[in-house]
Order: sequence, then C-alpha cells, then structure tokens
Amino acid sequence: MTQKAKLNLELTGIIIGFFGGLGGICGLIGAFYTFPLRMEAAEKKIQAVEAKVDLSNARNQEDHELLTRIEERLIALQNEVRRGAK
Repeated sequence: MTQKAKLNLELTGIIIGFFGGLGGICGLIGAFYTFPLRMEAAEKKIQAVEAKVDLSNARNQEDHELLTRIEERLIALQNEVRRGAK
C-alpha cells in the first residue's frame, strides 16, 4: 500500500471517528433533554392512575356501606316475617 493510500485511509478513519463521536455526544445531549420530559409524562400518568384508583376505592367503600345497610334491612325483614309466621 502506498503512503498516499495509507494517509487517505487514516484520514477516512479520523473523519468517521469524529462524526461517530459527534453523533454520540448529540445522542447524550438528546437523552439528557428527553429523559426528564419522559419522566414528567410518566409521573403524570402515574398520578392519573392513582386518582382513578382512589376514586374506585371510594366508590367501593360506598357500595360496601350500601350493601351492608341492605343486608341489615333484609335481616330485619326476615326476622319480622318469622315473628309474623309464629
């Protein structure tokens, strides 16, 4: 291989290395820019899910209380029916 070919090959390697390094740096900058945005979006989604879960738990508690009252009334009615049958 001639001296000129070796020089061209070295320059090509240097240029490829430079652009590869530049691409890596740009990737890191992009990652540090987009990562916080993604985290904020994820936190908002988590908060929305937590709000839905809290609402669901409140509804379940209300339903449980309603069912307990219905059951108490049913037991009272059954007792009245038993007393009336005697």
